[in-house]
Amino acid sequence: MGERVTKRQTTVKKATILVAFLILYMLISHWLTGTACFFRSTIGVPCPGCGLTRAYFALLSLDFKAAFAYHPLFWYIPIVVIVSLVFYFKYDTLEVKGLIKFYQASALLFVLVFIIRLIILFPFKEPLSLNEAAVFARVVRQVINLFKNTAQ
Repeated sequence: MGERVTKRQTTVKKATILVAFLILYMLISHWLTGTACFFRSTIGVPCPGCGLTRAYFALLSLDFKAAFAYHPLFWYIPIVVIVSLVFYFKYDTLEVKGLIKFYQASALLFVLVFIIRLIILFPFKEPLSLNEAAVFARVVRQVINLFKNTAQ
């Protein structure tokens, strides 16, 4: 019993450190590029999760239509969290074959919905718009300007 508690405490500490790091990254990223999304802040293109934060803010306002418009799978994340917690506390691990298949199916679902959303929305409709302030976009513009200035 003592070993199980220690293992769980270690896992909670690691998760807390990871969450703290992610929050710090998101704050810095938002300050520098206007978005907390790793993909949009570095590359400039949306990711399969783009719109989830706005969907949850819309949900807090009980605006279900807007939440669904921002990300049609906003309702699925709590299901993944609940299933993960149930498996973790029941089996003391997240590496159960059925759970791994569930994660794979969930990832596939997000990618499929992302592709459909890209076809319909990208690059002109939020949340799947291009981020001109992204690091990659800035570097590309600087390189292009460098070559333009060198050619003159």
